[in-house]
Amino acid sequence: MLLSADIINGPASSFLTGVGEPGSTYFAQTFTPQEDGFADDLTFQLRPAGSPSNNSFNPVNFNVVIAEVAPGSGLVLTNELFDSGTLTLPPGDGTQPPTDVVVDLQGLELSAGVEYAWVIDSRTAFDGDTDQAQVGTTGDFAGGEFFFSGSQSSRADVFASGNFNAFPGTDLAFELTFLTAPTADAGGPYTATEGQTITFDASASTDPDDDIVLYEFDTDYDGINFDADLTSATPFADFTYTDDFSGTIAVRAIDAEGQDDIATASITIDNVAPVVAVGNVSSDVQYSDAIDAITFTATDVATDLVNATVETSTDGGATFTAGLPDLGSVAGGLGFSGPTDAAGGGVWTIDGLADLAPGDYTFRVTATDEDGGVTQATADLTVNAEDATAVYTGPEAISTEAGSDAGAFSVELRAFVQETADGSAGDFATADVTFRLTPNDGGATIELTAAVEPGDDPTMDVVTAVFSDELGSGVEDRSYTIEVLVGGNYIASDVSLLSVSRPDSSRAFGFGSITEQNAEGGEVEVQSFFGGTETVDLSIADDSRVRFSFYADFRRGNLVGGFSAVFRGANGDFWLLTSDNLTSFTTQADADGDASTRDYSASLVGSARLINLSTFQWTDTLTLEVDVTDNRTRGIADTIGFSLWDGDDLALSSNFNGIDTVEQDLSRGNTRVVTG
Repeated sequence: MLLSADIINGPASSFLTGVGEPGSTYFAQTFTPQEDGFADDLTFQLRPAGSPSNNSFNPVNFNVVIAEVAPGSGLVLTNELFDSGTLTLPPGDGTQPPTDVVVDLQGLELSAGVEYAWVIDSRTAFDGDTDQAQVGTTGDFAGGEFFFSGSQSSRADVFASGNFNAFPGTDLAFELTFLTAPTADAGGPYTATEGQTITFDASASTDPDDDIVLYEFDTDYDGINFDADLTSATPFADFTYTDDFSGTIAVRAIDAEGQDDIATASITIDNVAPVVAVGNVSSDVQYSDAIDAITFTATDVATDLVNATVETSTDGGATFTAGLPDLGSVAGGLGFSGPTDAAGGGVWTIDGLADLAPGDYTFRVTATDEDGGVTQATADLTVNAEDATAVYTGPEAISTEAGSDAGAFSVELRAFVQETADGSAGDFATADVTFRLTPNDGGATIELTAAVEPGDDPTMDVVTAVFSDELGSGVEDRSYTIEVLVGGNYIASDVSLLSVSRPDSSRAFGFGSITEQNAEGGEVEVQSFFGGTETVDLSIADDSRVRFSFYADFRRGNLVGGFSAVFRGANGDFWLLTSDNLTSFTTQADADGDASTRDYSASLVGSARLINLSTFQWTDTLTLEVDVTDNRTRGIADTIGFSLWDGDDLALSSNFNGIDTVEQDLSRGNTRVVTG
């Protein structure tokens, strides 16, 4: 900023007073800044003084002072702000050109509207030499510059001489470089998201002197204290907010003289919800088997704490229920694990055993950060029914009730079912069995369902259901396709055929013995002649001989006959198996379909009782099934097999293959089957 003014002209009484030392001469100029700022340099011209005629070649010493002018006082200085200290002008002979004198004011702060004066103070050293200053336009000094003359010896002489005063109208110019502070501009407003790099732009900042040398940035300015988080020689600076924020940023522009200005701008840093990646987004598994771990990896900015919850849907994601499905009976089941308040994210896992009913499941994990950011991700799991086996072990041929014109019949259907060991053990009690009977004459299909209730061995069971029906008047026989369907959490099937026929004139009889091979026994409840009951383990002693006899015959429309057997139990007691109440008797010629052999088979079903011949204990009524084959081909032995059932529990089997009773060769004796 360039200021100019006139040197004061006038009598001695008009010169400034109040500064300097005795014996000094003053030349001064007042000025008033129009705005606040900082004075940088004061520039004016001096001509070295000297006179060749009197051989006066002395250096000139002087000071430059800047002070305030007392308001309303005229020209009285009240507050000295700057003193340059002694400045020296080399000696001259009066013929040298004017010399630029630049006084460094060191960024002197000046205020708008205040009257100041700058003063040249020529001091006397009191050493006998004169070094006073004089101004004027006489002689060779026509440029209006200051000059020094040695013609006065005291301040009073200067004031009285008249040589001090310039002629009226003479302008003596000076230049005051007046510095102003820069004007900062913070740019903005700014918006970004946490974790995103944002560039602050203060390029609109200005400075009259075009010398901004430094920019400082306060990224969370509180309006009071400026804390520089970033510094840059350019008006641009990059910064990344690691968390959401809403507030103010400030920029401070600093120029080469140290003057500065602060400007602000609003800034909004939005929260970013966690990003969730799913591992094993879809998989299939069988009930009770271990699933491949499903992982949900949430990632957020490092400063955000993240938590996660899980929900389950069984309707394709239409509705969700909090948590995983309730645990069933399989130890462990499915679990959801992961950290709490995980900084920057974490990994949450669903793993364990698929203790879930077969079907489609959708798991939804919700990751939430501390600022309310929410992201959801899903994974699908299909649970298939666990493999099992099913074998129909009930009667395959029965007769209708004797004397029933409608051909009424009742049969206990039976199936052996077992869990397949192909993974983690499940809970076989979650299975059920359906007997589906389809008649061959086009009648309606019938379904009977029973629950699986494993006993001592949790992986297997024998399931029964009673099927009762009528052939109808005039119908002699009917066959049913029996499908054994395992459902619930398991799957298996078997197909067999049940033949129902009216009684005919068939007969069967026989006696003899068999030697125990693979007999199987179970628990039965026995009663005592002396009162009370007891549960005993029933079995046939290894390699013991079992003696039997039987006969069956339809006479006059009634079924008569019976079966008896005597065997030694594993504990040494002898048991009598006896039945005199047959409910079904069927025969079949050429049972194995082999034309090269002649065989006839018979099946007997009835109620029976066991009697302990050693203790005289007996059982309630049990169900007896007997199958015999009369092999009439010479050299081929007859066979027999019998089993005793207590509901759906096997009480006794003469020769058990693990699933069903099978016939075995007679050790001695003979059977005879005569078909009607």
